[in-house]
Amino acid sequence: MTTRRALLYTLGAVALVTISWPASGQQPTRIPRVGMLWLIGSNEPFVSIATGSFRQRLAELGYVEGKTILIDERFADGNESRLNELARELVASKVDIIVATAVAATIAARQATRTIPIVMLNAGNPIGAGLIESLARPGGNVTGSSNIALG
Repeated sequence: MTTRRALLYTLGAVALVTISWPASGQQPTRIPRVGMLWLIGSNEPFVSIATGSFRQRLAELGYVEGKTILIDERFADGNESRLNELARELVASKVDIIVATAVAATIAARQATRTIPIVMLNAGNPIGAGLIESLARPGGNVTGSSNIALG
């Protein structure tokens, strides 16, 4: 299950990061910033697996952390009440995209911004949570993966 989550995490985030910036050969006017909003703590095993996969894929695409891309992470350490504050911090830091790693994190990110793209990961039922209109056409600034059964 952890490998599946890491794969979904990597695919979803890389896909949006890749299409959000200029094509190869073009020089961006500033370094793109990815904000990552975590409900869990930085010491959780999943974090190192997921961020390792994410950073590796970015490197394969030619992004060098600290030089051609910046990653700004915020951890709520399991405390949902901190997510709103952390999401506002990411928005204030002018990230270009937010990767939210749980339903609660995605909700906090959406409340903090309606313009910055948000990639939700493992977002349970995003339709029921009011994050997207439908799986086929999410609408708004939220996209990504869910745990919803397509039954």
